Amino acid sequence: SVRASRGFWFYEEPLTEDADVIAALVATASDPASYMPHRWAKLCGGFHPDIRLEFSDDLGSAAVLFCLTCHEARFESPGVSLTLDLTDDAHLAVRDLANTLWRHHEPFEH
Repeated sequence: SVRASRGFWFYEEPLTEDADVIAALVATASDPASYMPHRWAKLCGGFHPDIRLEFSDDLGSAAVLFCLTCHEARFESPGVSLTLDLTDDAHLAVRDLANTLWRHHEPFEH
């Protein structure tokens, strides 16, 4: 089943609970070298994330949303929404990790 989160639809069940895969996604998401300034709006139908990483603690929650078609990441926390482009290396890393997880659709080739 699916649910809305941060304005987008996602499957309710986590794609993985594999600690190594999660650690690799978090490492890419938290590395400033994974990003570059957002250059322009893409013509692929608007930002449509494929992967959501949620983080929470006593102060609140935040998320990193990856759109593998647009090669973008959006950071969201209360009062903040920032979209950046993924570097080629980061895009390939997230894409390759995502392709190991998909249970619901075809692998990404972008």
